[in-house]
Formats: sequence, C-alpha cells, structure tokens
Amino acid sequence: MVNLKSRRVLGAVGATVGLVLVVTGLVYSGVISVGPTLTCIGVSGSTRTFTIIANLGGFNDSKTQAGYGVWPVMNVSKCDHVTIRLLNTDTQTHSIVVGVLAMEPLVVSSGKTLAVNFLAYKTGHFRVYRTVTGCAVHEFTQNAELNVT
Repeated sequence: MVNLKSRRVLGAVGATVGLVLVVTGLVYSGVISVGPTLTCIGVSGSTRTFTIIANLGGFNDSKTQAGYGVWPVMNVSKCDHVTIRLLNTDTQTHSIVVGVLAMEPLVVSSGKTLAVNFLAYKTGHFRVYRTVTGCAVHEFTQNAELNVT
C-alpha cells in the first residue's frame, strides 16, 4: 500500500512530467517561440554575407527598378549566420533593421560601412528597411527583404 508521502511525491512527479510535455508540444507547434540559440541547436548553417549600398538611388539602386517592388532580395536558409553590410555612399545618414531577426537599428553615417550580424533562426519573409527619417529617397529604402527558408 502506498502511504500519503509517496502519493504526494508521485503526484508532483506526474504534474512535472505533464507540464514538460505540454510546454514541449507548444514549442514544437510554434505557439511558444524559442530564441535563436535553442532553435538552431545541432544545426550548422552556412555563413552568408550581403552588401547593401545606400545612396540617392535607394538600396542597391532600387529607385531604378521597375515599379515599387521588393528590392534588394536576400535568400538564406534557416540557421544560417547572416551578415548584412550597409555601405553608405551618400551624404546623409542611412540605417537598416531586419524585421524580427535584427531589430536594433544599424545607423551608418556618410561614407562609412557597418555590418549587422545575426542568426536566421526563424523561417519567413522579413522586411529590411530604413529607420532614420528625413531622407530624400526614403521610399526606396523601405522594401528590401530577407527570405529565410
């Protein structure tokens, strides 16, 4: 016969196991998001480097592209290590943010080049855009995209 103390221990163990199973299920189903380190454990992605040139032509001369579509487009795989270099050949300050993946603005003054580094831990289409306002080509620095598959 099981005594009261043993019942309490078994109940606590059962509750803990149940909680672990529920949380694990929520993580795998995507309801609970985990950070980049946990998402890519055991996956060795490639290193991918891109350069975006910011000037009066927009990002990589997006002003000359037909229409106002997405430009430039960068494609990577999940768990790749990504570097985006922002080369500012303009006289005004430019910046970039990569939606969800690198939200801290990278601000680059005239004639400088800086880079943002991050892990592409989540699949999807992420907007890469300028955060600094007051730019003559602002509309052409809003539509870059990073695709993570």
